[in-house]
Amino acid sequence: MSVDNNFLTGNARFGIGSSQSHGIAVYNNVVTATVKSGIAVSGSALTDTSGAPHPIPSRYPYSFGACVIRNTANDHRADGILASQGGDYAILENTCINNGVSGIELNNGAQITAMEGNIFENSIINGGLVREDSDVFGMTGGRVSNALDALGVGIIAHGQVVAN
Repeated sequence: MSVDNNFLTGNARFGIGSSQSHGIAVYNNVVTATVKSGIAVSGSALTDTSGAPHPIPSRYPYSFGACVIRNTANDHRADGILASQGGDYAILENTCINNGVSGIELNNGAQITAMEGNIFENSIINGGLVREDSDVFGMTGGRVSNALDALGVGIIAHGQVVAN
């Protein structure tokens, strides 16, 4: 399943939201100024997507629960992109600018189900930070500028960062 090439603005909750959608690809969307998060995916369990058509370059893993790639998520009151409630995520090549809480938030909270994923080549600017409240993540090739959180930190990791 995919959600692609949409322009969404001013929604009361999320611009794009999915729950328990295994193998979903969210790509090439522009989402602005929602009351909560621009793009929210939750509980997306690991699925082999190698045979499914999707826009993921071969340099990234083909197995994921949800892939959020090449989206613009700006000016949201909460997060540009939120992944939560367990699952396996690939968050790739997105731009998140001027979001109220974080550019990209990975928050597993008190969920029993493990949450894993990769964050590659995202740009997070002005008020955006990467927060990990989850088990295992790899991060590389991204840019975090002018993070305006209370600690003045661009990347906060709660949990174990395995690859960096």
